[in-house]
Amino acid sequence: MKKLFLLLGIVLIFAIKSCGPSIHLVEGDPSTIKGEEFVEVQFTYDNMRVGNEPEEDYVARRIESDGEEWHEAWVNNRESRFEPRFIETLNRYTEPQGLIFEKNRTDTRYIMKVNTYYTEPGFYVAVRNAPAKVGLTISFVDRDQPDNTLVKFDIPEVEGIVTPDVGTRIHSAYSMGGRLLGSELAGHIR
Repeated sequence: MKKLFLLLGIVLIFAIKSCGPSIHLVEGDPSTIKGEEFVEVQFTYDNMRVGNEPEEDYVARRIESDGEEWHEAWVNNRESRFEPRFIETLNRYTEPQGLIFEKNRTDTRYIMKVNTYYTEPGFYVAVRNAPAKVGLTISFVDRDQPDNTLVKFDIPEVEGIVTPDVGTRIHSAYSMGGRLLGSELAGHIR
């Protein structure tokens, strides 16, 4: 009977771990950045899809229904909310290991490029809700050879929280992405 409970416990742990968000090492060795104090962070939104459509189509449709004010918030939230939250959460995991990530830091050996290739804004209505989700590719390059990717991660779908404000939903997904990457990197830079 004890063996059965032990086996069920192990199966349950693996089942829970496999259901959560995941980060995949696509190429390279994350310990490449070990010993660095600072890494510059750059964000891009190349070929991003929003839901099932290209960002350009989504934005055009939303501008038509919600106006230019909506579009300004859509673009400005990236730099004012999403990107800082990603970096802040990432640094919670890497700063104790002696590594700090910063935007616009041009004196670093390496650059971390974060490309958002997928955003699902989620929704919040009276009876049914869905969290925001983002898909991220994170590449580390040498400043002197920016076309040479040293390390590359993929976070295919990380969820945020469910809340009425779409900006907060997406903001929380970026926070979770920073947590996943920070947790992964902390293990390699100790």
